[in-house]
Parts: sequence; C-alpha cells; structure tokens
Amino acid sequence: MLTTLSIQQRTVIDSTGKNILKACPGSGKTYTVACKMACLISSWSQTNAGIAALSFTNVASEEIILKLAKHSIVPSYPHFFGTIDSFVNKWIFLPYGHLVMKCKSRPNIVGLSEAGWELPLAWSWGKAHNQCYKKRCNLLDFTYNEDGELINTDPLFSKDACPYKMARCIELKMQFVKAGLATQSDAAYWAMRILNAYPVLAKALVKRFPTLIIDEAQDTSQVQMKLIDLLIQNGLEEITLIGDPDQAIYEWRNADPEIFLNKYTDNEWNSLELTENRRSSQLICNATHPFSSLRNRLLL
Repeated sequence: MLTTLSIQQRTVIDSTGKNILKACPGSGKTYTVACKMACLISSWSQTNAGIAALSFTNVASEEIILKLAKHSIVPSYPHFFGTIDSFVNKWIFLPYGHLVMKCKSRPNIVGLSEAGWELPLAWSWGKAHNQCYKKRCNLLDFTYNEDGELINTDPLFSKDACPYKMARCIELKMQFVKAGLATQSDAAYWAMRILNAYPVLAKALVKRFPTLIIDEAQDTSQVQMKLIDLLIQNGLEEITLIGDPDQAIYEWRNADPEIFLNKYTDNEWNSLELTENRRSSQLICNATHPFSSLRNRLLL
C-alpha cells in the first residue's frame, strides 16, 4: 500500500502533531488518508483509547474503510470511524446535552429524514403562521452560531423582512430546548457548549481518542471548528485536518471554506499540500488552475 506514495503523500503520512492538509482534486487524498490510517492502526498499542477518523458523509467514510479492507485492515474497537455528526451525537450531545439544555431527560435529534419531527402538533406558529410559516420560514433552517445567536441558514431568508423580527421562531426554539429537541446543526452548537462548560468531559474525550483525523474539513462550520479547538485546548495533540477548499458543498449548513483556510495559514499548524493531480490530463489542469485555491503555485 505504501510503495506507490509520492514524496508529498509520504510527508502527510509521517507527519505528527497539528497538521492541516490542502489537497487538489485527483491528488490521491483518500488514498493518502487510508495509508495514514493503516500505518497508525498497524502500530497502535493502546487497548482502551483509539483513533477517531471522521468525514462529513457516510460515503467518504465508507470509501476509506473499503480501501483499508483491501489490505486486510478492519477498523474496530477502540477506534471510531464515522461522520463528524455521528461522533458529536454519540460521544457528546446525546449523553450530555441535558447538562446545558436543562431539559428533563436525554435530548433527541429531530428533523432527520429517518426520524421526522417529534410532536409536530405542539409547535404552532400561531399568529405568525401566514406571515412566517407560509413564507418559507422553517424551523429546520434555524440554528445557533458560535455566539448563541439564532440564525437562519436559508440564503433567501431576510431578518429585516421578518414582521416579527424573529420573535416567534426564537420563542419556538426555546420550547424546543426545554423539550430536549434539537436539529443536527443545533446538536453541534450544544456540543460546543458542553465542552466549554465541562472541560472534564473534553479531557475525557481526548483521553479516549488521542488521535483525530477529519477528512473533507473544508465543510467545517465555525461551531464545529470551535469544537475542535476546545479538544485541542484540553490536551488533543495529534490531529490532522484534510480538505479541498474548492470542493466545499455544505455551505447550506453554515460551512465556510475560509475557516479551513484560516487554519491553513495559522503558524500553530503544520501546513501540508497535495498538488499533484493524478486523475486529469495536463490540459484540464492548465484550464482549471486559474480558478483554484492553488492558483498562486506553479503547475506541476
């Protein structure tokens, strides 16, 4: 598996500490991540602590697992492979969300296609039904930014055009919190609140997963990056963020590739690149290069 690695790919695999990798399309990013995971797992000696390898989609996570399987490596306990949402839900939000939401029991995530809404008749827009609900306002689109301010992720939403200045949706979200209900975007916000308010939980999570690898990190939101920062503040030393700012697709969930790029230029991080496109012809690379985040680099 390691015999076909380029110098750039080998550098990624050998890197330790806080690393951030910016990769161009066709550079073998997934293959490189799989190789790094294979090396880590094959030499892993801890029995009750493992590697958390996360991505933003099940497809991306499963692709890495399939590449490992081809080399007889099957991720299992104590490691965790999955999406960043599943990691947040399982290890932070669901077991500890009640601590910050002040609800009476374990919270629930609503709005997912497989779960639907809990108690749909309880959430009435009341007088705001015609002015808000019938004019695109959907509680699924409302969540919190890192400062706790209620925001709407629908690009067509205008706070200034709201006849109630968001008073009704703020009230409904408060009812949600009291009932222990949250959307997936809310879950990330409450998880951030949990780690901030209870550093002992953050330290325990770092001890359980002392190595963190996040693929597709260009789709990180500010809240999710704050979660990562809190883990680092509480002792996480081995972390690798991998992404391609030109392939961000989660801006509808408040993701912003600039968050990833800011980390890339941060002197506290070891910045790495994969710039060798092995998928496309030179003509295609020449045509797309001026539009890429790597446009200031010479073509290879």
